[in-house]
Amino acid sequence: MNYWLQEAGYARGLRRGYIATGLFQSEAEIAASPKQTFSEVQPGDIKYKDINGDGLIDRNDQVPLGYGNVPSVFYGINAGISYKGIGLMVLFQGAGRTTQMLSEKVAFPFLSNGTIYEHQQDYWTPENPDASLPNISTINSNVNNTQSSSFWMKDASYIRLKTLELSYQFPEKWLGNSFIKNLQLFANGYNLYVWSKDDSPLDPEDNGASNTMPLTRNVSLGLSVRF
Repeated sequence: MNYWLQEAGYARGLRRGYIATGLFQSEAEIAASPKQTFSEVQPGDIKYKDINGDGLIDRNDQVPLGYGNVPSVFYGINAGISYKGIGLMVLFQGAGRTTQMLSEKVAFPFLSNGTIYEHQQDYWTPENPDASLPNISTINSNVNNTQSSSFWMKDASYIRLKTLELSYQFPEKWLGNSFIKNLQLFANGYNLYVWSKDDSPLDPEDNGASNTMPLTRNVSLGLSVRF
């Protein structure tokens, strides 16, 4: 039995697909490789691994890929310091053991008569054989290149500067006998920066198709007054 086709024992949300081994560089390489059954294959198309060794690349060669789309590791770091009325608070949040599968317009240029984006311009041509992306062709629909595979999978582990706040508490003696009992000036930011492992063009918390609401970055200045 092909154990890699089993569903039991794997994490919820785990993706399945083909293992990409690179891009075809010539017609001779295509002829010498297992037959890929999705569409006509040409130089610059994605090359997949024949898992069961039957000379065909089909659904029987799909294997579990990466981790689930729900991180199995979450963590946070919360710290603060105060000195002579100056306060600094910071919150980092992160996730690990999670992957992101690029798809739709993020992965495939000109999808549904759309456009090509800046991150898609390093595509294969005979003059650019070391490209990071497959060819762009009008000869066929390139169904071969749109298969779920390790080629489009990105490590979505990240650590995010979630919150940063800097404040200043005015000394009580500055307030004197006024009706103000407490006065604090502060500046804070939310979702300020994210560090991620891979070169995905998306935020690591996106679903891979860029059709979810993006996280917003907020910066605020304020004055807190207590009477």
